[in-house]
Amino acid sequence: MELIAGEVSQITKKQRFRSLKLVSVDLDEVLVEQPYGVDYGRLHNGLSYYVRRNCKPRMRAALALAVKVGSVLEEEDERGVAHINAVTSADDTVYELFVPVDKPGLLSQAISILAEFSTEVRVSKDDLEKERGAVMEEYRGNRNATGRMQDAHWVLMTEGSKYAERLPIGLEKVIRTVSSETVKSFYQKWYHLHNMAVIAIGDFPDTEVCICSYVNSYLSYKYEL
Repeated sequence: MELIAGEVSQITKKQRFRSLKLVSVDLDEVLVEQPYGVDYGRLHNGLSYYVRRNCKPRMRAALALAVKVGSVLEEEDERGVAHINAVTSADDTVYELFVPVDKPGLLSQAISILAEFSTEVRVSKDDLEKERGAVMEEYRGNRNATGRMQDAHWVLMTEGSKYAERLPIGLEKVIRTVSSETVKSFYQKWYHLHNMAVIAIGDFPDTEVCICSYVNSYLSYKYEL
């Protein structure tokens, strides 16, 4: 599949959730390993999934592939590589899709796209050149006073750790010159299913039928490690 997540389909058009039902938790209880208020599981290939039913907005779902890989894992010549393809922090990268669930086939199509994000991202020279321009535009947009203050605050708060040297946006010289081979090497090194989770929140009539079956069908047999 192509490198640029934003061009995959119209089903990625964001329709943000306005509300989530509150979950009551007794703060005096011992925190258990099982996540509270969601259907949770781990497939045999290492991929985790979290599914929760929420009826607002109606007939809509928010899906995400969360990867436990961020800018802090970059080497010096990779600074900015983690951010090239999605929303990135120092510790994680998240791919998001917002889809209607009242149209047959769209939910399964969305899950299959997340599956492709997980292990089938293609890093061709043409793909990289397209994304390089978008990232550089973001980089320049953050060079105003507010952006520089935020960067300085980040460095101050993380002083003495590798985080201080790994702002998620990366370095301009790396963004401009990094090769597709370096980007591909980064993905091959870190993008493994045991570092990932699929998260689904939406107006599902039945979470087990609507989501878990899709997750198993697209992300368990397809990506045997």
